[in-house]
Amino acid sequence: MFQRGHGKADSILSNVKNGKFVYKNKDSMKTMHEFYDKTLASLCVPFSEEYFDTSFGKTHCLLVGDPEKPRICTIHGGNGITTLNLKLFLPLLEKYCIIAPDVIGMPGKSAPYRNISSKKDEYGLWIKEVLDHYKEDRISFAVSSYSSAMFLSFAKRYPKKVKSALLLVPSGIAHGPVLPMMGKMVISFLKYYFSPSGKTLDAVIDSMGGKGDPVWREFFDIMMSSYKMEMRPPKEYKKKEMISFTAPLFIVASENDIFFPAGKVFAKAKEIFAGPVTTLETDSKHLPSDETMADVCKRAQEFFAASDNAANGDGHAPVTAGSAKVLAACGNDCAACPRYIAHPYEKTEEELHHTAALWFKIGYRDHVITNEEISCTGCKPENWCKYHIVKCCEDRGIKTCAECDEYPCANMKECFEVTKSFEPMCKKVCTDEEYEQLKKAFFEKEKNLSR
Repeated sequence: MFQRGHGKADSILSNVKNGKFVYKNKDSMKTMHEFYDKTLASLCVPFSEEYFDTSFGKTHCLLVGDPEKPRICTIHGGNGITTLNLKLFLPLLEKYCIIAPDVIGMPGKSAPYRNISSKKDEYGLWIKEVLDHYKEDRISFAVSSYSSAMFLSFAKRYPKKVKSALLLVPSGIAHGPVLPMMGKMVISFLKYYFSPSGKTLDAVIDSMGGKGDPVWREFFDIMMSSYKMEMRPPKEYKKKEMISFTAPLFIVASENDIFFPAGKVFAKAKEIFAGPVTTLETDSKHLPSDETMADVCKRAQEFFAASDNAANGDGHAPVTAGSAKVLAACGNDCAACPRYIAHPYEKTEEELHHTAALWFKIGYRDHVITNEEISCTGCKPENWCKYHIVKCCEDRGIKTCAECDEYPCANMKECFEVTKSFEPMCKKVCTDEEYEQLKKAFFEKEKNLSR
């Protein structure tokens, strides 16, 4: 099935034109489109394509593989192109159908104007519009390089819409030392710009990876001679920005990558992401080899399947807030708690701020605390607790107080009484909906442990 969608290349020129035209001229754009068509055909995969409008300009998108299979979304890297990104992730088609949009203002067939601002954190807005077009409310991602930062912009804004994600040689987390990067990469690019030759092109490819691959070589030649490269670095995200995002991540990086070396990326990822992070270190450069990608895609399929099983209860009905209890050691129901952000109970920044304000009104806190402070991924022994319940259960080798031969002990009886003492104030300052939520989360702990 090879279906050409509506719209021609010239039609994208008449759409939103706030940013600069990214090709040297229309002939340069035509050359890039011809390369796109040639490399897409060489993949020998079924696809359909279409153009549709977004707030940032007309977007061209491929739907690749068997449309009856579950969908994932992939986005090509900065100054990259969809067809070569698909070349990397081609083995994923065994299990998935891939949504693959061309990034506006990058090589490809979407609007050739730099209308999306990384500085303003707009890539997440554009990705949301793409997924809305395909009526995808929640989906997994496979992204690489610059598009990792694009994905994180989306995950920050819409954390509940991400099932899981593979981040390959990812930007948006941490970068390598600037001076070696400048020396190895930027100087090589500048030499090619001012003196294009096979030798200067080889220097670029050698620093990136892809040496010996004629397709990547042809792309670099066309891209650097016909296209005005995006040279601004991608945004890097902080812990406080990603606090609501807890979906599982599979991060693949290499210490040989001059842009985003594994050591720095893995260490920073553990700091900024609240959800589970799986890592894999390869020995490739920035562009992994076909052999490396075969292994990465195999592991990614296992990761996606495991993440889906964890979220869906190993094949049963999806777990959503309110559909099943998640009991803490003391009997609180974390699934109903407005602070709880572990997957799949993610909260938006607005929801967390509302909860922080509510905690102040009730009297749980003496001021409105930050979203980072109010958010919770579950009780841990090292967390502060007046009653030391989690530590007590851990020492006894049990999960909840209900399993203890001494239940209810004096400590737990005091815990129940103090919890109930806040109920009148909750009824006074909360809406009916807020009170019912807090009742399920906290005021039924004794009932939950007695079941």
